[in-house]
Amino acid sequence: MNELQSLAQELARVAAGGFWKTVLTGVVFAAAGFAAGVALVVYAGRRGLLRRDLRPWAWVARVNYVYVPVVLALFLGSLGGVYGAQRVVGSAIDRTTAPVVSYAQAYLPTLQAALAARLPRNGAEATVETLIAEQMGGGERNPFVREAMFRLNLALVHHALDQVQLPEGARGSMDALRHVDLAGLGSAPFQALPRALHQASSSFFAAKYAFVLMLFAPLLLLPVAEYLAHAGWRWSRRRAAGLVHPPS
Repeated sequence: MNELQSLAQELARVAAGGFWKTVLTGVVFAAAGFAAGVALVVYAGRRGLLRRDLRPWAWVARVNYVYVPVVLALFLGSLGGVYGAQRVVGSAIDRTTAPVVSYAQAYLPTLQAALAARLPRNGAEATVETLIAEQMGGGERNPFVREAMFRLNLALVHHALDQVQLPEGARGSMDALRHVDLAGLGSAPFQALPRALHQASSSFFAAKYAFVLMLFAPLLLLPVAEYLAHAGWRWSRRRAAGLVHPPS
């Protein structure tokens, strides 16, 4: 398909420049996180928040002078990398609007033919995702383009099924698509496809942000837990010495 080659070439050009944009965004965010971490530990040190009564515990607390800036740099750098990738993908969607619409119009008849060929064989077992993965093949070497094409095809099919008003619950098995006429869709329904791709991109990257947050949450809370543990130990020691009276 000429449309496929044109779209893949455009995505490859976006990927070539997008990689360095993503890396640069991650580095900028990491530098900002490191600077914020340094400012935070300097402030905490001046306020006496890193002082500990026991010498071994004081050594552990001093690790925060390095630990906090490094963890914040890694955390914000990871968020920056995801944000940079999201911007690259958004730019790719905007730059490839015309090729995507042309590709959509040419791809759905091919998908319809492949769907008809598969249904008599094992239509009850195969899924739309399986068919799309098989249609993609292994010819594209660029992993970004290969993943982008797969997700584009998946979003394209879901958008087309929305246009023919097929219920969401009937989309898992290809057997449910036996009477759906994907090839009969004109060009008008695909004018809204870029917006659908942006929505799919937002959902995909929201999951990535959540993953980064869950990954770093224990590391970010570790200094707070250490400080609270020391504060609790000091309070219990003062209470044992009679300096703190329990509430009546």
